[in-house]
Amino acid sequence: MRYVSILLLSLFVLSACGKRTEPVPKSVLFDMTPPAKVVVSVTDEGVRIENQEAEKLKIEKGVSEGEECSVFTRLVTIDPKSVYVDTEVQAGTRYFYRLRKKSIKYGVLSEPYMAKVVYAKPMKINSADYKKDGDFYTVTIVTQDNFTRFDAYSGGKTIAQTGGKTLRFPAGDVKDNAFTLILTDYEGNKGIPYEVAVPVEKTLMPPAAVATVSVLNIGRDIRIVWTDSERAQSYNVKACVNVSCETFSTQATSVAYPKQIKSCLDISVTAVNADGESAPKKIRYCKPEEE
Repeated sequence: MRYVSILLLSLFVLSACGKRTEPVPKSVLFDMTPPAKVVVSVTDEGVRIENQEAEKLKIEKGVSEGEECSVFTRLVTIDPKSVYVDTEVQAGTRYFYRLRKKSIKYGVLSEPYMAKVVYAKPMKINSADYKKDGDFYTVTIVTQDNFTRFDAYSGGKTIAQTGGKTLRFPAGDVKDNAFTLILTDYEGNKGIPYEVAVPVEKTLMPPAAVATVSVLNIGRDIRIVWTDSERAQSYNVKACVNVSCETFSTQATSVAYPKQIKSCLDISVTAVNADGESAPKKIRYCKPEEE
């Protein structure tokens, strides 16, 4: 009897000191809907699964020749905002990925989301040529892969779609001077993105025309002088006596005319920069009569 009393007392103490199971709040159970923020894609390395949920993601995998698969193998459980790549895949094989959210605190599993993937090496665009025709871009690609759809994206949106190798879209739909080209295969797998950067169209800013031109007659020397022009990098000077002309190029705002003149000199000065040449400023200079 004594030993029975000691045993009962020990059991009471153990039960009193044991850890109590914390009940799972009903809100957690209601929130454990099937994962929706999961991106499953095909890459060169394998099938990429990105968990964008706030909970963990349990990943299971099945292989089948049919439309359904009843046998799944547990692969891994990944943390929120993390990525897992299944490298054990073969081209042309259909894989099923059973994905469940798993509560970080309570370990509760959601109902599954089933992702079906027929693995294939991602399609690749070898090259892309584009040209602007007025307010439109026309893009033509070169690829050795068979595809069902060819899309152009810019600013996070689809801007054009075709089943061929050439597409056309408004230039105004291109955001931040760039667009992305992606192929899609017959199983719905996306190819490798091909990025195209569009050069920024520069607004041409030719220099302003020279405001005034004058001639200084210093003894027998003649110097052509003009005012500085805004945005000018250099100046072209053309001086003609009848049909005989001399042309000079200088970065200064004056130039010496090397010849003696007997009558008049027709002068034209233009300002020049990388964007173009200004309108000419013309004067006619005649040699003063000798006293």
